[in-house]
Amino acid sequence: MQKKYLDLFYKLQAPFYDITRRLILFNHKEAVDALDIQTNDIIYDIACGTGKNITHLKEKTKSDHIIGLDYSRALLHVAQKNFPNIKFIQTDVTTYTFNPKADKIICSYSLSMIDEREKAIANMVNNLNPWGKVVILDFNSKRKYWILSKCMRRFLKCCHINLEQNVDQELKKHFNGIIVHNYHNGYNTIWIASKLKK
Repeated sequence: MQKKYLDLFYKLQAPFYDITRRLILFNHKEAVDALDIQTNDIIYDIACGTGKNITHLKEKTKSDHIIGLDYSRALLHVAQKNFPNIKFIQTDVTTYTFNPKADKIICSYSLSMIDEREKAIANMVNNLNPWGKVVILDFNSKRKYWILSKCMRRFLKCCHINLEQNVDQELKKHFNGIIVHNYHNGYNTIWIASKLKK
């Protein structure tokens, strides 16, 4: 989705966002578990929305080790109300400079909405410590699954979700180690990327 429309799109949806998204967005806990969070890890939640991942991240580490980034002021307003002790930053995830750098990065159901997804992944890599890990949870455009019927695809398109993405290819540009887990007959996928290329 173009950035100029994104804030307005979510401003209209923010009041009921969590209710509707729980019907189509799954496996947040599994994605957080895949981070393998260690003591003192600094974790960035990219395009964090209202903070669905934060609930699970808080079970793994201290609140001051978690930073949420999102472009939508409206969604961040909800996230801040839900998690007052978490630091949230309204920013463009394709250009933002992380300070401090990340040990772990999670990005769930967001790359499929970011027009410049290649730039977003490259920016995550540039702001990741050498020993760090990136976990991406999103729809899987490569698998032909029953739940993404024509009607479902039309619905996702109305939500500005682009299913024609190639997460595998983009991650392989930057990482030597990639693990892929498919869920719900291929409806969604978790990509775990580590071992940065030098």
